[in-house]
Amino acid sequence: MKKFNIAKALTLGVLVVILSSGLFLLANTKLKSNSSLYTKVFVVGNGYGYKIVNSKDKILIKQNFIPALQGEYPFKTKNDAKLLAELVKKRLLKGKSP
Repeated sequence: MKKFNIAKALTLGVLVVILSSGLFLLANTKLKSNSSLYTKVFVVGNGYGYKIVNSKDKILIKQNFIPALQGEYPFKTKNDAKLLAELVKKRLLKGKSP
């Protein structure tokens, strides 16, 4: 009787792992294939910042200042902020770190 229970538990465990992996891959593929992220550029003092927002209007990233510079320096042009926001969005959709 114990062997039957161990085999049953092992089978159940394997099924749970397979189903969990499948759900993770499905969710990840859906995010990548569906451009559910968009960018918004906004005014910050004498420059610009950007946001990465999902389809439910939840802000995923809000960048008021240029992240690579020490201090608080906004992007000088709207186009600069938009270009970096699009680059970050593409990286997120590929599953990479922004």
